[in-house]
Amino acid sequence: MGDGARSSTTAAAPRQAGQPTAQLEAGPGAGLQQVKAMGSLSGEAGASAVLNVIRAHPEDRDDIMAFLHQRHGMAMAGLVAARLGQLEREVPGQVELRSMRASVTIPGGRELTGDFKGSVVTQGPTTVTVEVTPTQVRIRMSPSLLADVTFPVRNAWIDGAGINLATGAAFADVRDGGTGVVSSVDAVGQTIIEHLTNGIAGTPLAKPGYAPMQDPDLRHTLDAVISQFNRAFTSTGGGGKPSVGADELRDVSAGATFALRGGASFVDKGTGLDLAPGAAVSIDIDGGNSVGGLLASAGDVKTAASAAQVRAVRLRTEGMMVYAEGAPVARIHGLRIARGGALSIAPNDLELLGKAAEARQTESGLAGLVSALALAVGRPDVADGAYRHAQHPTMVSGMARAKIEKELAANVIRLLRDNRHAVGGVDLVEVLGL
Repeated sequence: MGDGARSSTTAAAPRQAGQPTAQLEAGPGAGLQQVKAMGSLSGEAGASAVLNVIRAHPEDRDDIMAFLHQRHGMAMAGLVAARLGQLEREVPGQVELRSMRASVTIPGGRELTGDFKGSVVTQGPTTVTVEVTPTQVRIRMSPSLLADVTFPVRNAWIDGAGINLATGAAFADVRDGGTGVVSSVDAVGQTIIEHLTNGIAGTPLAKPGYAPMQDPDLRHTLDAVISQFNRAFTSTGGGGKPSVGADELRDVSAGATFALRGGASFVDKGTGLDLAPGAAVSIDIDGGNSVGGLLASAGDVKTAASAAQVRAVRLRTEGMMVYAEGAPVARIHGLRIARGGALSIAPNDLELLGKAAEARQTESGLAGLVSALALAVGRPDVADGAYRHAQHPTMVSGMARAKIEKELAANVIRLLRDNRHAVGGVDLVEVLGL
């Protein structure tokens, strides 16, 4: 009830720090048991059989790979590893990755491409986001690009484009954007679709049923989509230079949405932080460098992390609970971790529960009483301020938020450390300087 709009539910008793999940309590995972039961393994057939087990039981990936090294040697382990997708190799086994995204901001008021028939322009600084999910690869623009065409043809807004992975077909999100006799929506959309279709021809993306999480070289595959989209809406100016240079592509950022299969618990003696198993977690990394700056700083992990100029990491979830003395006291919907580890929670992202919620209601009731008394004695100015405070009491919430920020910072940092590679290709610990 950080903003009075959310409803609370009864929370289960907290797990203690380090408490194993039901799967671990039962001993080795089902996937590892299946591989052990296979007996001797050799060649392509053996590697394929193990790969199928890992994909059915990704939480057992590391244990299975360790077992292969010990019992079947480096060669068999290498065969299996070579068949794993890039994300299957990089993302921790306990992480169920649901989507990945990257974004960049291009300047406003820029003509990206054009001729005598019209042009495509940015109305203001525009964030371009590429998102990969199990069902599609999608490019979005915010705000939309304007296809400014010659009258009597109507303008169009370009919201984005992408690839439907089930069919391998390209699509475009274009809508009507002006006055005129003839719509340009179909023509603009078809131009985008043709560029994307040509760009992915011969790549895994063109095959119906493509699974991005299993692609051995996902970055290379996605380059085809991004480069062709850029080609559709990028012209060259004087001297053959691109309409938008690499140094003008600012605020390079990345993010992912995932779930921890077994959750995460940092509860000691009834007090601490608990993340429910399977709860969706969205992490977004706010970067400050340009594409040109990143390319110029290519190097090892630490160099790349520094070059990203990360300002903060933002986390959102509905499954994060704070416990005190065994009882739930708050639900955290979102938080921000600045570079260096400072944690902050916005007022509307903290939902107080139990006694803290009751105290907040008491604060609201007292403020309402003050408002009524002030009106009775002819002080409408005081009454108005007290009434506003009654609608949005802040004292209890502010005190609770400050205490939670202080006490749980170490827990959140540990959560990030334990899942530092949850955003594929990014080390959360390095980019935050932890």
